[in-house]
This record gives sequence, structure tokens and C-alpha cells, in this order.
Amino acid sequence: MVRDSSSGPEDDGASVHLSEKDHNAYVSDFIKEERRRNPSGQTPECYVTTDGPVFIAEAPLKLFNQVKKSKNGIKIYDKDIKTLRRNV
Repeated sequence: MVRDSSSGPEDDGASVHLSEKDHNAYVSDFIKEERRRNPSGQTPECYVTTDGPVFIAEAPLKLFNQVKKSKNGIKIYDKDIKTLRRNV
């Protein structure tokens, strides 16, 4: 979830990682990239704040392989989020 102060929380998908270390690196990279993209260099905190619980889940093999091939995780949306089996 991304918090937008003007309209409240908006669903912005989720990210999937192989480890907590990958999760932390992914978030750090995302924040650095967002600040780089913003011409003012001042990205509002509501656009770079994570929200929602971190949980362990079982993913379908196709999704798992996509995460495995990535640097430190991938972004997914509703269709793929629904395929995760939480707290395995």
C-alpha cells in the first residue's frame, strides 16, 4: 500500500523477495530511485513509505522463478497477490 495524503491509502501492489535482506535492499533501492526520478529531489514521504505486514508465503513456481531471477525482488499486483499462500 502507498499512502497518499490527498486521497488516503491506495493499493499499489506488493513486492516479493526471497529473504528479509532482499526485502530491505529492494525498499532501499526503490526509495533511492524514486528520489532520483523526482526533479526537485524532495519526494514526499507518503510516496516512499511501506505499508502493510511483511509475511512468509508460498508462491507458484512461475512467480518464484521470476523472483529468483531478479536482483532482490519484484513488484506484483492483485492477480499475482491472490496466488500467494500466506504463512506457510
